Amino acid sequence: MSGTQEQTGRETMGVPAGALDSSVSAWLRFPLMVMIVFIHVTLFYWFPSDHGGWFWGLLSWFFDEGKFPVSLAVIQLVQDVLTRTAVPLFFFISGYFYFFKADVFGVPAYKKKTFSRIQSLLTPYLVWSALTAVQMFFRWQALDTGTLDDFLSWAAEFRGGDADVFVGEGNPVAGLAYFLTAGTTIPGEFLPRPLVGQFWYVRDLFCVALFAPLWWFLLKRVWTAALFLAAAGTLWFVFGNDVHVNAQFMTPGIFFFSLGAFFSIHKFSFSELARRVCVPAAVAYAVFIFFDWRWEALSFPPQFSALVHSLGILFGMVAILGWVARGVSAGTLVPNKFLGAGSFFIFCIHAMWARIFEATVLRLLPNDSEFWVLFGFFLFAGTVLAMSVFSFWVVERFFPVVLVPLAGGRGR
Repeated sequence: MSGTQEQTGRETMGVPAGALDSSVSAWLRFPLMVMIVFIHVTLFYWFPSDHGGWFWGLLSWFFDEGKFPVSLAVIQLVQDVLTRTAVPLFFFISGYFYFFKADVFGVPAYKKKTFSRIQSLLTPYLVWSALTAVQMFFRWQALDTGTLDDFLSWAAEFRGGDADVFVGEGNPVAGLAYFLTAGTTIPGEFLPRPLVGQFWYVRDLFCVALFAPLWWFLLKRVWTAALFLAAAGTLWFVFGNDVHVNAQFMTPGIFFFSLGAFFSIHKFSFSELARRVCVPAAVAYAVFIFFDWRWEALSFPPQFSALVHSLGILFGMVAILGWVARGVSAGTLVPNKFLGAGSFFIFCIHAMWARIFEATVLRLLPNDSEFWVLFGFFLFAGTVLAMSVFSFWVVERFFPVVLVPLAGGRGR
């Protein structure tokens, strides 16, 4: 390495750090989306429990680990531990590339990036919310008839929200506007729940990006950056481990987006830094995985479980980034343009396929053994993922113009 390279840390193994960081993030998009699908494909998540014995049984088994403990332990390991680095990594990468190559961040740059995110984030948020509202409306029509106000009340209650707040005190127009933009108001939660459940991430990312000038001001100086990241990290630890994602109050987005922004503003290559320490990080991550997974079973103090979970996420992020950076540098990991380009579309559509699969195939599966519970879980996730990828292939091949409203223009 030359002296300049040592000073900046912006090159590694002859590959410009910017190119390496871009390749690492490009390679990670689809694997991280696979992790998101596994998080969301809970066997009793999408429908109320009156849809059949399968759902009643799984709900009771989940709270009674004495029945089918092996299957439920594996599902818990996958859903609650191994996949939990995905969302923080998405926030981190988004923050890094928001300020990428920005030596000066002024009004023109802020306006350009904000308008870009209106297309790439806000537009799909509203379009998919509208499509979900139409789907719910036809389902409601099959059950009952009434006014738009009646539909909004039913939809709010179906989503577990407060109908009185949701419908705008009886104003159906205001209620519909709130329905499409904010979702439903859940008693006891800080933020409205998006109509499309997983879009809390889109909402938070868009809102956090709106405060980009503030993050730039705080992160540009090392001492203010240290204080700010320490405060944001503390807030994430306090609120970010709440079981309800909307009670997190954007703390994961603020912390990890700002952490990525710090690396970008100060021109540090996250790939190079993670590559150097990925081995000890991976060892630590393995230890935290085990204790996070079996913490309750081992009867450890519950007040420390959130700390173990959070530290596992941080070490996991470093280990994953470092491992991928090594593979990309060595040429053994090559980003797949098709899967990378389709990741956001998969994120948007996978809930629809989950509802369809759950209402059809999953209801026909047996529910009387460890094998069928575990088989059903992986079949569910695999089918939803496959149908989501196939949907993107069809849309990109035959209707690419639709990617503008549905995926913010993301495509190859």
